[in-house]
Amino acid sequence: MADTNAGHQQMDTAFPPPPEYFKQFTSANLKRFKELKSNNPDVPVPADLQFLEPPTIPSENDYYMFGKRWLTNDALPSLAEQDVEQLYPTDNFNRVKELRKLNNSLIFKYLDLIDTLSTIPAEADSEIDDIRLLLINMHHLINEYRPYQARETLKLVMTDQANRRRHFADELTSECTKIQNDLTGQSTTIQNQLRDIQAILDTEMSVKASQSPKSAHTSPQPPVKPLLNIWQTLQDI
Repeated sequence: MADTNAGHQQMDTAFPPPPEYFKQFTSANLKRFKELKSNNPDVPVPADLQFLEPPTIPSENDYYMFGKRWLTNDALPSLAEQDVEQLYPTDNFNRVKELRKLNNSLIFKYLDLIDTLSTIPAEADSEIDDIRLLLINMHHLINEYRPYQARETLKLVMTDQANRRRHFADELTSECTKIQNDLTGQSTTIQNQLRDIQAILDTEMSVKASQSPKSAHTSPQPPVKPLLNIWQTLQDI
């Protein structure tokens, strides 16, 4: 596989142009590469197909991608590893106090830069380098809070999700209770109406039975009581 790190310097721009090897990704080359690997996976690929082979997993501690250096271990590199002078203590220090000190130094260095630009502009480069060094140290200190920020952000997100789910559960429980109360009210109303109808029919049947006893034996029984029994069964279920 070709060394993709060789050209990382020319790609170190805000909007880098496409790399030259993108021209190798043609349909014909892809077909050739597939046939070559299907016949013998271990065979070395020709020079015009070398960039079609996927890169291997980085074996070192860092790699370059899009002109930037990346670490295989996702950890914040120290200033010493980046060849930058560290302006604050290494161990047992208060980050808030050190950030305030760096911020105060930055203000004074900015005033010195203005004074230098107004008197000796040619010597302003050293002041700019000092300001850059202060900003790098401040940025590194702030980046050390990123894991804590990520944990706290995750806690807030999970707490918000839990609160929303509890709110939805409470709303669902409230709606279910409301529906249950409505069904209970409707059930009571229907049962009362059925009892009223049954009482009226019983009265009418009693009157008819007293007027014509013989026909009472042939009169069909109204189906209200069976309906009431069915409704009671449904209520028990």
